Amino acid sequence: MRIRQLIFIALLTPLLGLIANAQLIAQIPAFHPRYQRIATLPGDIMDINSEAVLYLDWHDLSLASFNLSTRSTTTVRTNNGWGARLLPNGYLLFNDVIEGKGQPIIQLENGEELNLGFTPGYYGPYSGDRTLEGRFGLLNTTDGMILRDFTARTNFLFPTNIVWWTPRDVASNGSVVLAPRNTNNNNWDVTWYQNGQLQTLMESSNLPCILTDGTNVLWTTSTFPSGFDGSFGYIYLQTPNERIALDTNTYVIADTSSSYLPPPADSFAMNGGWVAFPRFSPDLRLLTSYDIWRRSPDGVISRVALAPSYIKAMRADGALLITGTDATGTISGIIFVPPAGPAKLISNNFGDSSTRYFVSSSQFYALTLTQTGMGLFLVEVDADPFGLGSPTFNPATGTLSYDIVASEPGTFALQRTTNFLDWTTIATNTVTNGIPNRFETPTPPAFFRLQKL
Repeated sequence: MRIRQLIFIALLTPLLGLIANAQLIAQIPAFHPRYQRIATLPGDIMDINSEAVLYLDWHDLSLASFNLSTRSTTTVRTNNGWGARLLPNGYLLFNDVIEGKGQPIIQLENGEELNLGFTPGYYGPYSGDRTLEGRFGLLNTTDGMILRDFTARTNFLFPTNIVWWTPRDVASNGSVVLAPRNTNNNNWDVTWYQNGQLQTLMESSNLPCILTDGTNVLWTTSTFPSGFDGSFGYIYLQTPNERIALDTNTYVIADTSSSYLPPPADSFAMNGGWVAFPRFSPDLRLLTSYDIWRRSPDGVISRVALAPSYIKAMRADGALLITGTDATGTISGIIFVPPAGPAKLISNNFGDSSTRYFVSSSQFYALTLTQTGMGLFLVEVDADPFGLGSPTFNPATGTLSYDIVASEPGTFALQRTTNFLDWTTIATNTVTNGIPNRFETPTPPAFFRLQKL
């Protein structure tokens, strides 16, 4: 038998064991070994990017930034009662409204404040809007919609028909895809902005979703170019070389004209040339739900999740975090789908529907509200960690009670020592799921560790 992994030395006097683990359980709404808490942020989340989390402190309304690499917190500004966003080398701030002018937009960089004008709209806590990416951002100003290069400190003013509620997405290279109203028929046009030029990709499309990764553009439509006689919408992918119809995005029952709603925006993702998108369930299990499919940069398409499933986050290598059921129908919950190979269960009991997931430096993170603030967790998807939790010792019966929490099924040996040199196996237990499994083992007090066999 080969020892695959060793984890967690538990100091088990009854008092210390109880105190350490009581604190851990109180902070984590549903403990799971794949979720490593790295910070508690006591405030409303203003913005998230690949480097930091920006939040407004509940206690004094100060604006603070938590760096994901150094895991340190910096106070950006005191008394910042309005919204803010993260920039590569600074911050975008929205000051108190000036009557008759609107809300001032401030670019803060190395202590220097640049006034970018006024916005008629309110910028509050982070809502997942796709308006800032890298050094570029879309700003709604009283002069119109602008694309700001925060590094070069230049602006591009869009035509007047492009307004703040226009569907939009911006990429880190400054490429922007928008869907302004068509002045002739009051529908939507797919418009791609690159290097100072606007290009219309498709006229009069109906858009529940629109995305760009800077090289490709994805959009959905239920209105078609002249001559198309289909009765349902398509998902289009525009690459530098071709336009691809990925699949239909609505479904029509035979001999009727009633169609079902198009898929929601969290059925789509783009990163690093990879595209995740919905296709209608072929066996009609759920007529308003969609399986999730994925297209690789070289054009290989495969199903990665069954309906109803929704995308939480996507890495640049195409790896996905999805809530739903894997393509084989065998695991459900928060699942990890690697670029190749089978999916694995991450959790079926962590957080709730409001938990946010994002990617930084190829690692997945989760933000969820806990008893002490916004909990920031590193999500382990590649290794298969396990833990020894909540150990308690009953002196009257000489019994140790403990949880084994495993991210995959396995057999574990509980070992004891009094000198950290000689270890003796006192129990062997098997777990089959990712929830805490409670065990009891007769033993004198000692130090304990858990090994995976």
